[in-house]
Amino acid sequence: MKDSLRFSVSSLARNVVDPAGRIFAEQSGHLVDLSAVQVCWVGVDTVRQLYTGAVQADIGAWLERIEPGSTVRLWGHTWATGKLGKASGYRWRFQNNELGVVILLGSYYALFEQSGAHLKIEMSPHFIAARSPEQLQAWVDRVAHYLLHDYRPSGVAVHLAVDVQGWTPPQDLERRFVTRARRFSNYSGISACDFDLNQAAATYGRGETWLFGSAASLQTCLYRKDLLATKLDKIDYWNSVWSGYTFGDHQPEAPVFRLEMRFHHQVTAELARSQTRECVTYAQAAPLLADFWRYALDHNRLETAKDHIAPIWQLLRDDPQWITPPEGLALCRVRKESVAAIGRNLANVVGNLASVVARSSVDPFFFLQQLKGLSIWPELKRYYAERDLDQEDLIERFRETLESRRLIGKAA
Repeated sequence: MKDSLRFSVSSLARNVVDPAGRIFAEQSGHLVDLSAVQVCWVGVDTVRQLYTGAVQADIGAWLERIEPGSTVRLWGHTWATGKLGKASGYRWRFQNNELGVVILLGSYYALFEQSGAHLKIEMSPHFIAARSPEQLQAWVDRVAHYLLHDYRPSGVAVHLAVDVQGWTPPQDLERRFVTRARRFSNYSGISACDFDLNQAAATYGRGETWLFGSAASLQTCLYRKDLLATKLDKIDYWNSVWSGYTFGDHQPEAPVFRLEMRFHHQVTAELARSQTRECVTYAQAAPLLADFWRYALDHNRLETAKDHIAPIWQLLRDDPQWITPPEGLALCRVRKESVAAIGRNLANVVGNLASVVARSSVDPFFFLQQLKGLSIWPELKRYYAERDLDQEDLIERFRETLESRRLIGKAA
């Protein structure tokens, strides 16, 4: 992959390159001036911290007495409570939008007294920005200690975002975008907008939202952040953030596009593993964010020609300043290898079974229950555990697998 040479007006006068210059000289000889492009914000949009453990006995008894929809006082804050359906994977939700935290408690796939993936804590930008990684980790660990017996962090998902003005995605973005992802969506028409901490972009129009990849892997999303903020009545907050970040140079009436890279907790673990590091908490992920970002933009990129990265992508990859500067790590995804020689066969069995049942339009929960009834389930369970996949991950993967087979005609 080839980068463009960068120059500033002053460096051109001296005939030297300027790594921070906004004039890009492409391999083809074209000059691209991105002086009008302004980065309005760089930050972590979402942190999703996962824990395993058993639900504390007194917490389980307390949950039985709670009236769904009521409010409770915990950790110095008031929380709205709600019962969740099985599709979420969790039984209870505790939400405080002013604080910027949603707590999901009680897995549907394990009894409270059994150790399982019982806790997920999701945090929004203003909660994250107000705390150092160490302070944030201490806060969520305190919550986990209160709710779970023998808790341990089991993974962390992060969504990294850069907001930019002065640039509009090209109409042929899909054709020029290079990615390993097999899934792509381009939404059109402001007809709906469902936003929560799980999904940062929804349905827009006129080529204003692009989504590449799966939520269960590394996902790239490019969308109009100003439209989303207006839809959610958060535009005043984001205008103040953008104005502060740009020292007042932000233009409130101009479009703001957000490039967001969403790292599933398995991806953060695999990337860290390539450097023989552990990454199951946000405190462990924070020093790697700049390298995560660079990895994501190198592997999911806009090109001007084959193997020639687009100047705007080069700028977005190299210029944003994260919590810690990049270490220049050569990251790659290192998956846990199965100790079982039949690992590949097990994967083939599940894939072929998915093709067989997809024509019956079964849902992923039903498919998982069918797998549990097979004699090979103990081997399958070990196979998935070796890859740090819990039941929530399996449901998401099975949903995508079944949907894919129905859509592309691989259902038997």
